[in-house]
Order: sequence, then C-alpha cells, then structure tokens
Amino acid sequence: MRLHSPTVRWLAAASILLCATVPASAAYADAVFHSTRYELRAVGSAPLASGFVVNIHANGPRVYAQERYQLRRAVPATEYQVTLLAYADTACTQFIQPIPATTMTTDARGNTHGSVTFTPESVAPFRNPTGIATYGLIWVIGQKGQIPAYTTGCQVVSLD
Repeated sequence: MRLHSPTVRWLAAASILLCATVPASAAYADAVFHSTRYELRAVGSAPLASGFVVNIHANGPRVYAQERYQLRRAVPATEYQVTLLAYADTACTQFIQPIPATTMTTDARGNTHGSVTFTPESVAPFRNPTGIATYGLIWVIGQKGQIPAYTTGCQVVSLD
C-alpha cells in the first residue's frame, strides 16, 4: 500500500474526525451540571491521606447520576456510611433532609471505594419540572451513629 493512497488519506481523516468529536461528547453528558470531583477533608483527628467524591450527572432514562467515593489511609477495617446532606439554599443553611447513599468498608490499610447510582425516579422529588433546581449538598462519611469523619463542605449542585 502506498503512503499517499486514497485509503490511507481516508483513514487518517476519519481518525482525526473521531478524535476531535469523542472527547467533547464524553466530557459533557449533562449540559447544566458537569462531572465534578470534590475533595474530602478529615473532621477532627480522623486519619486520611486523601479522599474524594466524584459526582456524574448522566441524565439518562435509567441512570440520572452516578457517584464514586474513595478514601485512602482512613481507619483500617471500618465500615463507613456515605450520606448526602441536602439543603434548599446554596450556602447550606436551610437543611432539607439526609440522603443515605451507600456503605463501604476499609481494608487493612484503611483504603476503600464505593459508588451509588441514582435513578430518575429517586431524584424526582428534587427536580424542578419547569427548569433547573439548585441545591447545596454536603457529602459526609462516617461510622453509623457517630460524628462524621470526612466531609466535602458545602457544594452547589444543579438538577435539570
């Protein structure tokens, strides 16, 4: 095959077009709220090398949003509850309700990860049928019935 044949030129053009379009469509599944990563910080003396929450809004017919959670070097062999604290305002002063998300257990080194998927039905009470609904959310992670060990602080989230 010659280097400048029509087939090679067509494949090169198709590759460039594919590379140019795939990242843009994959990066913005939701036109209102883009995927966001929030750092977790330790509350008090809770050990933590690093931790985060990733919030992804797909707005699909079966998956409205997905969240991923990770802790590194937290308390070993401990079960943690992930809870979202929902607020009616973006300053997180007008509390609405807690939303239990999932549990996850650290290994012997204090590492763990977890995830939760929210369906359109599960977020329906929070959506605004005529437009965008904006809330303040705080993710807290802690042992059941105890003071939270890790938090994101107040974050602004919009649902469409």
